[in-house]
Amino acid sequence: MKKTPAYLIISSLIVLAFSSIESVAQSPTTLLMDEPNDGVIKKKTRFVGTFFNFGNTFNTESTVNGVKSGTSAVTYGGNITAGSMLSNHWAAIANVGISNVTTITYDYKTNAAGDVFDLNSQKINYTFTGSMRYYKLVSEGNYFFLQFSGQYLFGSDNRVSTNNTKGTQTNNNYNDIGGGISINPGFTAFISKHLAAEISIGVLGYSFLNGKDAYGNTSTTGGFQFLFYQNSVNLGFVYYFEKK
Repeated sequence: MKKTPAYLIISSLIVLAFSSIESVAQSPTTLLMDEPNDGVIKKKTRFVGTFFNFGNTFNTESTVNGVKSGTSAVTYGGNITAGSMLSNHWAAIANVGISNVTTITYDYKTNAAGDVFDLNSQKINYTFTGSMRYYKLVSEGNYFFLQFSGQYLFGSDNRVSTNNTKGTQTNNNYNDIGGGISINPGFTAFISKHLAAEISIGVLGYSFLNGKDAYGNTSTTGGFQFLFYQNSVNLGFVYYFEKK
């Protein structure tokens, strides 16, 4: 008996899964709607979710021991979110997260002799974020939202500095603390009466980060950031509990 190719079985399962999601998504989401069904989410509806986030930062201004430079950073991480509808449009949200930040700085001059350095940084940040979100119905079960957030973070930073002029390398660890504010538009799409897929993208933010090592060296990183800055793209699923 001839076996069915594995790729045909996998393809069929994927098609069936998407067909199921589509059929569920077409069902009304009236459990979360006010009466009459005008599309707004009920006041006091609570929700929880989990997200994967990633972002990129170019040319963030930094100051290390009084010398300025530019950096490029790539960030990825995750967070857990909980919130509650304060009205039929506004929600208060809190989340905790962890992220990994890889920062690379080229031609980094830090001493009087004018030696040229490359600086590589590996950070682990722990974040606490509070947000206010405004929902606007686009179509049944689909919402545009605008989110305003404030964030506090702390973490560790392992830095490897390479002196390209002298061919030497040093390694140092910093303890970081910082914060920031941001504006993130996004989209919520209900795939069942309670479960929604969400995406948001940071369009504008301001952040700062202060670090200090065991030798008393300090660093300050900060500035305004625009589209696709650190941790600015969030993808995840949120479960909305029915209001009792």
